[in-house]
Amino acid sequence: MSHVLLQWLCLRWKCPKWALIALRRERGALRRERGALCKEHGALRRECGALRRECGAQCRECGALCRECGALCREREALRRDCGALRRECEALHRECVVLCMECEARRKESLHREFGALQREFAALCRECGALHREFGALCRECGALHREFGALCRECGALHRDFGALCRECGALHRDFGALCRECGALCREFGALCRECGALCRECGALCRECGALCRE
Repeated sequence: MSHVLLQWLCLRWKCPKWALIALRRERGALRRERGALCKEHGALRRECGALRRECGAQCRECGALCRECGALCREREALRRDCGALRRECEALHRECVVLCMECEARRKESLHREFGALQREFAALCRECGALHREFGALCRECGALHREFGALCRECGALHRDFGALCRECGALHRDFGALCRECGALCREFGALCRECGALCRECGALCRECGALCRE
């Protein structure tokens, strides 16, 4: 008979003596059984030692793993600090490299600009006929006698420079660029094509027109 049923019978009715004895025996067995249980693991005391030893072994293994994990964590932190220092050094070197590249590019552009300016100044006044360099603007080429940049024209007879367009050469009296014609008798320039020479009155030989004064044909 269970302990709960015996207790209920004792409370409900006046129990006989045998019921009280059975109730006392049941309570003693329960007390002994409760005392044999382990408070930590819930097993009997004779099994508690084995469980406690097993738990100690597990704790020692867990502690070793924790120590290894701590060492690994410390190594990871050290590597992270080293990586941060290396990253900062790499960024500093990159900034220095960018600055040096900018300075090198600026120096290269300045050098190219100076060289290009010098070449531009030297080759801006080249003679179109011979390709020689003309130091002075408006001067004659020493190699071919051509004028710089076709500024004016050269006399075909003496090679002198004629500053005025359509004027006579002061050295030989030839006309610039064949604009008009010279009088073959006196060498003066006929200002008007087909007109009479102002000095001798003769007609310009190249026009083939009649003399305005006598009406005769200009003869050679």
